[in-house]
Amino acid sequence: MTFLSWVLLLSLFDRNYMILYGGDNLIHFMLFWALFLPLDSSFSFDRALSKSQLPPKLIFNAGTAAFIIQICLVYWSSVAYKWNSDWLGGKAVQIALSIEQFATDAGLWLKQQTALLPALTYLTLYTELLGPFLALMPIYTGPLRTAAVGIFIVLHFSFGFFLALGLFPYICATAWFFFLPAWFWDHLLPRLHLSPKNDFKLYYNDQNSLCDKWVRLAQTFLFIPSTICFPLVDQEKLWFVVDAQGHKLSGTHALIYLWKRSVLFWPLWWLFHFSWTFLLLKCLYEKMASKRGLDRIKWKNTDWHSYPIENSVVTFLCIYNIFVTIDLEHPKWESEYPNLQEYGLSLGRMFHLNQRWNMFSSPLREDGWYVIDGTLIDGSHVDLFREGQPVSWEKPASISTMYNNDRWRKYMMNLWMKAQYKHRGYLSDYLCHHWNENHPPWQQVTKIKIYYMLKLTKEDLTEAEPQRVLIWAQKCSLDKGASN
Repeated sequence: MTFLSWVLLLSLFDRNYMILYGGDNLIHFMLFWALFLPLDSSFSFDRALSKSQLPPKLIFNAGTAAFIIQICLVYWSSVAYKWNSDWLGGKAVQIALSIEQFATDAGLWLKQQTALLPALTYLTLYTELLGPFLALMPIYTGPLRTAAVGIFIVLHFSFGFFLALGLFPYICATAWFFFLPAWFWDHLLPRLHLSPKNDFKLYYNDQNSLCDKWVRLAQTFLFIPSTICFPLVDQEKLWFVVDAQGHKLSGTHALIYLWKRSVLFWPLWWLFHFSWTFLLLKCLYEKMASKRGLDRIKWKNTDWHSYPIENSVVTFLCIYNIFVTIDLEHPKWESEYPNLQEYGLSLGRMFHLNQRWNMFSSPLREDGWYVIDGTLIDGSHVDLFREGQPVSWEKPASISTMYNNDRWRKYMMNLWMKAQYKHRGYLSDYLCHHWNENHPPWQQVTKIKIYYMLKLTKEDLTEAEPQRVLIWAQKCSLDKGASN
C-alpha cells in the first residue's frame, strides 16, 4: 500500500509541477524511505491481527537510518546554500519578509522590528546547522532528541506564522515526530495524563476468533491496555465492558465507551452525541461483526525484520541521496566527472531523488503583485485577478492575501519566471473563458493584459518604486451570444 501511495503521489506531482513547493518534495521523500520502514509494526491491522512475536520497541536498520539522514540533509544542505553574505551578514530574514507575496500581517509587523532581525537570521541559520546534531547525540538521547523535536516544531510553526508558506512548515514539523524516542513515549507521555483513568474492565470470549480480533483492534487503535482485558468464564457471551460505575455495556454503546476512554480519541467522543454518527458507527459495527466482516479477515504472520539485500539496496540509495544533495548539477561535476553526472542524474530522475533545499538561501529581491487588465466589449476595464474590481495600480494592503490558497500563490510566482512563459497564455485563456462564461454578452471581455508590478529590494534593504511590467497580452474569444 505504501508503494502504491508513492507511485500515485509521483503521478500527481508530474502532472502539477507548476504548483509544487518544498513541502511536496519532503512528503515524497518521507514516503519513499517509508517503503523500507516497518510501518505496519504499530497502529495497523497487521500489528493487531499478528500471531507472530511482537516487534521490538527499538528498530534500527538501513531504512530507519536513511529516513533520519534524509531529514538531517534537508537542514544541512539548506545551511550550505545559506552560507552567503545575506545570511552571514544578518540580512536574510529582513529580505525574506520583504517578499510580500509570502509575508503575513504578522510578518509585515516583524519586518519593522529591524533591531531584532539580524539575531533572528543567525538563530535560524545555526538552529538548522546544529539542531540535527542535537537529535543524534549518543548521550542523554531521550531528553536531547525530544528537545530537538520541540525546537524544530516551534521553528517551523514560527515560519508558518510570519510567512504564508502553505503546508510546508507543518509537513516539516510532522517529519520530526519520527525522531521522538522511546523515552518520550514510555516516560514523559504517561505523565501528561491525556485521558481519564483506566477504571473500567473489558471482558471477552478468548476462544472466539471474532471477539479476540475485536479486543486486539481495540488495544491497537484505541490504546486500551491489556491489563484491563479479561477472558470470560461464561463462554456463551461474546464481549462487554463494565464501566467505573459497574454498568454493563455491549455492542455499539461499549464501543463508544472505549472511544471515550481512549488516550488518543477521547477528545472527539462528543461526536457521538449526534444521531447520524451513532447510526453510522452502529452500521459499521454490525457489518464488521457479521460473518462477512471482521470474521473473514485472516490472522497475520508478519515478519518485522529486514533482510541483508534490502539493507544493501537502501544503503546504496542513501549514499546516492547524499551525493544528489551535494548537487550533481554543479558545473564542476560536468567538467570533471561528465559520466558520473549523466548517469547520476538519470538514476535520480528515475526514482525522483534529485533534490535541492535552497528555499530562502538567497532570498528573492524581486517581489510584486499582479494586475490583470481585462477590456470589456463596451471599452471599460476590470481586473480579472480581483473578481472584476476596477483596475488599480496602487499597492494592495496585503499582497499575500490576494491568492486564494498557497497553490495559486506558487503558480503565480512561477508565472513571473521566463521559463514558464507559455503558462501565461494558458492562464489568459482560462481567465477569458471563465469571465465570458459567467457574464452576459454586453459584459464580455475582448482583450487581456497581464501586468506584473515589480518591486525590488535594494542592497541597502530599501525598496524601489514598483515598476509596471507587461508580461502578456492577447485577444479573447467572445461568447456566441456576444459575437452576434
